[in-house]
Amino acid sequence: MKGLKITSILISSILVLILFLSFFIKENLESLITYEMRAYGFVFIIFITGFLEIIPQFIAPHLILVNSQIVGFPIFYSVLSVIIGVIIGALIGFYLGKRYGFKIVNDFYSKKEIKKLREKIEKYGKWIIFIAALSPIPYIPIIFGSIDMDWRTFLIFGMVPRILGIVIMVFFFL
Repeated sequence: MKGLKITSILISSILVLILFLSFFIKENLESLITYEMRAYGFVFIIFITGFLEIIPQFIAPHLILVNSQIVGFPIFYSVLSVIIGVIIGALIGFYLGKRYGFKIVNDFYSKKEIKKLREKIEKYGKWIIFIAALSPIPYIPIIFGSIDMDWRTFLIFGMVPRILGIVIMVFFFL
């Protein structure tokens, strides 16, 4: 599973590099987008956003949304694609956490990090999940499933604020 951690770090690094390149070579980047990218762009956004929600890493779907705007995708379809990807990815991540527990989580985080997160959840309750979901900080549905959170709590305090955070970002920053 160490290879999976390296893969998620590599993918995160590539996405950050793409974001920075899109700032500096916007005109060239737009000309590089072919018919295929336009045709599969929203499917790609759904896929990559879902993947980022499943795999614990430090790139939030907000970054994908910003990048889609830099490239020139229509805002409505970009937001819709990111929201669909977030829902699919978070539900899969939560399910994997429920199903496999800490077997998966231990491959990504040390026992010390997991203990610290568990203590925060015990101290602040569901609200720590709400804050993590609302903001672009790392949001880890696999851990929420691993700690035996029920589905209803996850949907109310995890999914709804995550979608709300994306919508807020669009209205205030894009």
